[in-house]
Amino acid sequence: MTVNRNKKSVVLDLKANRDLEVAQELAFLSDVLIHNMRPGVMDRLGLGYETLQITNPKLIYTSISGFGESGSYPVTQARS
Repeated sequence: MTVNRNKKSVVLDLKANRDLEVAQELAFLSDVLIHNMRPGVMDRLGLGYETLQITNPKLIYTSISGFGESGSYPVTQARS
């Protein structure tokens, strides 16, 4: 409980127009944006660095990947 004290969270479906607008508003108000999407996904959603830095030039924008952005193994999608 002490590690998560005063933290807030939100769940957004970035393929829904209203939720995408909320994400853009949050990026405008935020100091830092961290994502773990595959390369190119944030750009396709309109949430890429070049787009967001226009409205919030002080935004610190970074991505975290568990396996890196490139390598010898192909990226595959999980199937159910």
